[in-house]
Amino acid sequence: MNIPLINSDDIEAMFGNCKVLNAPLKGGQKLVFPCEINGKKCALKFILLGDSSGDIDPNREAIIDAIQARAIREVNIMDNIDSPFIVKLGDIKIQSIRYNNQEMLVYSEDWIEGESVQSIISREKLSVKECINLCRDIAKAISELWSHSIVHRDIKPLNIIRKKNDGTYVLLDMGLALDLEDKSLTRYGDVPGTKIFLSPEQLDYQHKRDIDFRSDLFALGIVMYQASTTKHPFYEIGMTNDELFTNIIRNPIVPPINLNEDMPIGLNNIICRLLSKQPNCRYRKIDILLDELNNLETNLGE
Repeated sequence: MNIPLINSDDIEAMFGNCKVLNAPLKGGQKLVFPCEINGKKCALKFILLGDSSGDIDPNREAIIDAIQARAIREVNIMDNIDSPFIVKLGDIKIQSIRYNNQEMLVYSEDWIEGESVQSIISREKLSVKECINLCRDIAKAISELWSHSIVHRDIKPLNIIRKKNDGTYVLLDMGLALDLEDKSLTRYGDVPGTKIFLSPEQLDYQHKRDIDFRSDLFALGIVMYQASTTKHPFYEIGMTNDELFTNIIRNPIVPPINLNEDMPIGLNNIICRLLSKQPNCRYRKIDILLDELNNLETNLGE
């Protein structure tokens, strides 16, 4: 499925109270425009459902239904959850539009002014204090999602923004979130998410539906490893999928403290526990992780 073909002039003509501020960002099947609507900055998202100008795909209706269902689920999650660590829905509610033979969904999210963790760690590793803040904020986001029986399934540096005004870390992109009380939208054999951030249990096809918040904790462990070392614990450029998945499922990691001599042993232990191969060896309650982070932060000041 391609991204929508639409430009700034088109959008401002559709929404009279909208001003497009910058060039769009591409994300998966979405085209995201930084906009100002009624004086408030937001991210206006367009998702292409279909293009009637070309050949008709025999699976078109099923594809459209799946895309719509995912988008509606994403919007519902943002609409029902109120957390400073999870992006919020904007003023434009989800709606279907037709433009130049294209059928699209459009909705808005609050704009998060800041920088992605991916951008930050491309320059430098985070300090110990910033690593603690990152882990704590995203753990709280995971906890809030799990209180609604939701697993994010795509936690990665690109989907985390550090806010410019207060340094809070905010989790974006609920498009792959799995509501365990809803039917799965994933075909058997598909592995949703970004492959270098998958947990071992997500690669176990026989038990794929058994995942819970601990899969998100594993992805958070990968983010923490990268944030503290700028290295990925399982992946190197040029690696095959088989090599990557073997590392995730079976091979031990190099302890992050070996790559960062300034890392306290407490932070090293937290990251290693998050990256345990077995879910039951990670944190059984997120409150336990938060307590360890608070204790680590307290000890830093001693």
